[in-house]
Order: sequence, then structure tokens, then C-alpha cells
Amino acid sequence: MGASFTDTRQLQPDALQAVEAVRSAGLINGLPDGRLDPQGKATRAQAAVVIYRLLGQME
Repeated sequence: MGASFTDTRQLQPDALQAVEAVRSAGLINGLPDGRLDPQGKATRAQAAVVIYRLLGQME
């Protein structure tokens, strides 16, 4: 776990499993450069994409 993003060392250990779960579910992809940017802020567009993907999986 954790190899999917280049900056997972910035995550708390208990958050790493949750991040990997949502990545594996296809809800997040991270940034084009391979980072998750856990200290950054998600834009409205990024949040909308996550919600859209989640709702799509619920159908």
C-alpha cells in the first residue's frame, strides 16, 4: 500500500489505508505528477468528480 502516490509519507498512518481504498475504488486519481497532495485543498471541481464517481458506483 502507498506506492500509488509519490507523497504518501505526508499522510498519517491511519489515513493511508483509507486513501488507498478510495484510490482502488477509482474515486481519486491524484495529480498528473503522481502526487496526492494531502496537505493541499481540493477544488470544487475535484470534489465534484469524486462525488460523481461515487454516485456512479452506487447505481
